[in-house]
Amino acid sequence: MDESHETFLSCYHSFYPNGSLRWRALCDLLLNDDNRLSQKFCSYLLSAMLAALCRPCVRLTQTFPIMNGLDVYNLQSPSELQSPISDLGISYENSVLNEKIQEKTDEEGCHSGTECSFRDIFNNLLKIIGQPIRYSLQQESNTLDMDLESEIESDNSYTQLVENSCNLIITIMSELVAQVTGIGFDSHVMSGQQLHLTPSRFSRISQNRTWNTGNGSPDAICFSVDRAGISIAGITVYGGIGNEWHYELELLDYNGVAVHDDKSLSRDGQSHSWRTIELVKGTYSFEDKSSDVCEMKFDRSVLIAPNVKYAIRLKNHGPRTNNGDAGLTHIRGADGTTFTFSDCSLSFNGTNHTRGQIPQILYYSTPQSSKSDSKHFVINKEIPRKNAIAITESVISLTVDLLLQAQECPSVDLIWKISSSLLIKKLLPSLLNYLSPVVSTDTKSAIQILSTIRQLVPLVVFLNKSNDFCAINQSSPLPPSSPPITTSRHYVTVESDHPYKSATVCNYLVKFAPTVKWMCIEFDSRCATAQPEDILQMYIPEYRLTKCWESSKTTKYYDNNKSLWPVLKKFSGKSSNWPTNSVVIPGNEMIFSLETASDYVKEDKSLYYGFRAQVIGYENPLTEGLYLGLQYLEQELTYLSGICIKTLLKKNLIFPQNPIESEVKYESILQTFEAHSSLLSKGLALSRTMTATEAIDDVIPVANEHPFLKDFICLTPGTSGARLAKWFQSESFVDPNQCEVHCSCGTDQELQCGWPTVITVITRDQYGHIIL
Repeated sequence: MDESHETFLSCYHSFYPNGSLRWRALCDLLLNDDNRLSQKFCSYLLSAMLAALCRPCVRLTQTFPIMNGLDVYNLQSPSELQSPISDLGISYENSVLNEKIQEKTDEEGCHSGTECSFRDIFNNLLKIIGQPIRYSLQQESNTLDMDLESEIESDNSYTQLVENSCNLIITIMSELVAQVTGIGFDSHVMSGQQLHLTPSRFSRISQNRTWNTGNGSPDAICFSVDRAGISIAGITVYGGIGNEWHYELELLDYNGVAVHDDKSLSRDGQSHSWRTIELVKGTYSFEDKSSDVCEMKFDRSVLIAPNVKYAIRLKNHGPRTNNGDAGLTHIRGADGTTFTFSDCSLSFNGTNHTRGQIPQILYYSTPQSSKSDSKHFVINKEIPRKNAIAITESVISLTVDLLLQAQECPSVDLIWKISSSLLIKKLLPSLLNYLSPVVSTDTKSAIQILSTIRQLVPLVVFLNKSNDFCAINQSSPLPPSSPPITTSRHYVTVESDHPYKSATVCNYLVKFAPTVKWMCIEFDSRCATAQPEDILQMYIPEYRLTKCWESSKTTKYYDNNKSLWPVLKKFSGKSSNWPTNSVVIPGNEMIFSLETASDYVKEDKSLYYGFRAQVIGYENPLTEGLYLGLQYLEQELTYLSGICIKTLLKKNLIFPQNPIESEVKYESILQTFEAHSSLLSKGLALSRTMTATEAIDDVIPVANEHPFLKDFICLTPGTSGARLAKWFQSESFVDPNQCEVHCSCGTDQELQCGWPTVITVITRDQYGHIIL
């Protein structure tokens, strides 16, 4: 079964090549009325599908219809919102595989994925996560549901299903928080911008595959654009015949020099002033090509300035490829942006503006109405913030309901099971941890989370205290909880040569005992590199599960085939560009990779220091269950509450404003204050002190004088304000309420159609006297 699980994960992108199919498949497993979830084979399939969705190559915020809100129905395919390049980096536009899978899905009658919201999927995931605790509660109260018992106890994969459900919610939360903070997400997708591809800058293609890659010799081209709002996402390159190519792609600028100021761009020594903005490394093969080219994308798109010269440099390793000929100097994109190409002194493999590699550029463009577009982006940036808060509130609400039931019978066994559940020890602490940067930058979010946490904290504290009482009176007490670890006996110093060597790649492996769960890194203040190409990148190994139902075991990976994940950014340059605070990394193993280029900068030798870092490994307490559950949760709740309070106590407290209505409201408020400054300068008469929530939501608790004044001015009948206004009005005036109207047909009969009628109006003042 574990081999089938791994096979499904490897082939998931082929089974479901776009976001629409992934969404429909998940809806089919979770929302169908035939309750197929209770079947054992469906639990395996759902667990594998959730695990595949959690992989880094899948962008969940583009797969699920979540960007319009949790409760908004998905009336169109999520894939329609994506660019032609899928989140896996493979182009499936007009793909035969895509069409065939779509036809097969329709034939099998799978869920359409429309007329349902992400809230429906999310509620079913929460139901799965809460089932183990409900089962324990029913066991304690002797009201066990037999269907629930058979579903949990007989199915060994249910534990992994719960864990993968938690992982999916955590992954969604991480993407939403990344969008809020602006780290690790593509803002162009959020703001509705489309990915454009320039026409080829070559008039014809040489198909004889004679272009030599030069074993890494750089191909480069300079370019500039004629308008603002352009972000470079990547390029296309020509392919050829061969297994694969290894590439290194760079985007550089000439320190902001304008295009017309080109006198310093001589070939001798020009590379001294080129600065690397973005760099990416990877591999592509023949299967990755669409037509004659293959697309290469940066990890993030880079916003460039208009009329400024930039360069793209490609270092390719592999067999011979095609190339372009009869190049054009000016190319106009689909959005009207004009790209101007010129020769680059960084090109040593033959590419120039007339022939060579790099035929096209991938880019995002902002519409010319930048003001309205920026407002649209700000509004869209609030959507993931609201979604992150809503997800956390739903999970806390589920936890509160379960802990309220546990509060009625707080036995040791029950508290132990609740504390060991994935909801308590994994899902909720992870969500609270991700919310820290959200509440620290937004006052309204801090208020919402703080009010939600207040419901959960008393229950967690009560169960922790109940456990202390039960542990004293039980025959076999629980293992004692270990105090928080603040010191460690695991430490090592990692450093490069001083000065470091040029044109080398040096890897430094740090590996502690398996008991070490996380590492703290402190860099020396002298860390520096002389060239932008000299970088330090840190990696951690990827840990994968051996069985789809055993979450506590991890595989041993081979030294010659490690799967490494880069952490943090690449560090280079002066000491100010390196971390000054401690950096925390999970796990017990990591690699420091110092990659240096040829020495061409002859500057201060202190910049050739390299790096030096002290790595300290920390162990988690060995006590399982309670300390890793409810007590850790109490610490996370306390820490997040402190961050919320710190946000509210800032001197420069900023209240959120609607970017569209704020300018109009500000002008209206300013005019009102200027017209009535003598009255409003004394302040408002409030019935009580405003709460933080009322201040955020613009709710002012005005004193009772406000409705009295309104009644006084409008003469509201039957009110004290109207009676006082009439008393102040000493002179007579016509009061409509005292006036009378008499109608007569001459014969004391009722009004009739066609008969003459006499209408008499008797006017009276406020005292009932007749006024002529």
